[in-house]
Amino acid sequence: MKIQTIGHACMVLWDDDGSPILLTDPWLIGSAYWRSWWLQNYPKAEELEVLSKVQYVYVTHEHMDHFHPFSIKKLGTGPTYIAPALPQEQMAGYLQSIGYKTRVIEPLQWHRLHPKVAVLSIPLPNDDSVLLVDTPTTLVVNLNDSKPMKYQLKRVRQFIDTHAVGKKVVLLSSYSPASPVNSFRKDSKIVSMKDKREYVARCCELSETIKADFFMPFASQIILYREDSKWANPYRVSTDDLRENWTAQNTTLCMPYSTIDLDEFSNSHVPESEYFRNEEDILKKVDAQHALEKQAVFTAEDRENLRKKLRFSRLIMPLLFRKGIGFQVEGQEFTFKPWGGKMLDGIQNPSFSLMMPALTLKEVHETGHFADLGITMFTLIILNGKTNPKMVYLFFLLIGLHDYHHWWSWGNLWKWFRVNLRLNKWKIPPVETATA
Repeated sequence: MKIQTIGHACMVLWDDDGSPILLTDPWLIGSAYWRSWWLQNYPKAEELEVLSKVQYVYVTHEHMDHFHPFSIKKLGTGPTYIAPALPQEQMAGYLQSIGYKTRVIEPLQWHRLHPKVAVLSIPLPNDDSVLLVDTPTTLVVNLNDSKPMKYQLKRVRQFIDTHAVGKKVVLLSSYSPASPVNSFRKDSKIVSMKDKREYVARCCELSETIKADFFMPFASQIILYREDSKWANPYRVSTDDLRENWTAQNTTLCMPYSTIDLDEFSNSHVPESEYFRNEEDILKKVDAQHALEKQAVFTAEDRENLRKKLRFSRLIMPLLFRKGIGFQVEGQEFTFKPWGGKMLDGIQNPSFSLMMPALTLKEVHETGHFADLGITMFTLIILNGKTNPKMVYLFFLLIGLHDYHHWWSWGNLWKWFRVNLRLNKWKIPPVETATA
């Protein structure tokens, strides 16, 4: 058996005969986030043909760089698509409605997908999930870009010491910014919340906590081509950054786009000189997106929809952002004032302002994923006065709860709290309990 990383957060588990058993988070073609994010290395047509024969596809969460509709369409209806049992699960329901085979698996229970493969899903409070994959020789810990607590990861190590003695541990985790940590501006200067070395240090801490034998860099292989987002390319953590700052001495650091043989534990990777992407085609599509955005108009109806969205919490928003939130959208400027829930013309001394294309702000209302604005890399956050960037980060976390319907009612909020409280301790049973 072999494990391979491709695309972005796509892990492929290959059977002994070379057929694909399990694939995760398929973003394999095209772009994400309004043609801002592109893959550094795309699978070729013949590779996609083989991947379409995979038996199972597990999707960790709804972010479009993980739940990528165009890639899923490319894979087709042959695989069974598996989703975690999130409090307000929507992915499986959507796929089933358009003719795909789906399955929602119970959390913290082993599920056998193959005579040699069992998986266990652990939903997290941020509507993400961790996936554990058990094989005869290896335990794979797929964190994608989730953020579990250290004590939870220690539970994984306890499971290994008790129920997976002698098995190698392969850890997959993101290693580069996928959030607004570098999107803040104050007095026309960049305000960064994190240094590159902090991301590498986090990966080393993860590796040391679970005593990983291998670390596979994951969920970070993007390049930015839009004129308003490519400023962020130098802030990406590179393979050189990983090598230079790696301190987890007992963990072998693999490179992006690696393959590990799970019998011999040899590993190889695709060198950067062999990465495949059609930059001419990418730039044409970026130009087409820009042309669409130039035609978009943010109407009075759009402004009213935005005002209603920002009233998701009439108590917390005024307390946290009493000065309001400003918007700079294609020549228009307006400010939402939480006290009273009014939208005023002009930038009226808000706590912070968001600057972005009108089309993006219109479309997040349609998709219901307002928090995606924070990770586009073209949405800039203008800080006012003494506003702490961490407070803006908190704003995106809170509105993300509304995106996933948790804030829609007291019943939904209580369900979200109850489910996450129950799963919080990560009680991982032995694999022998796996169900078919």
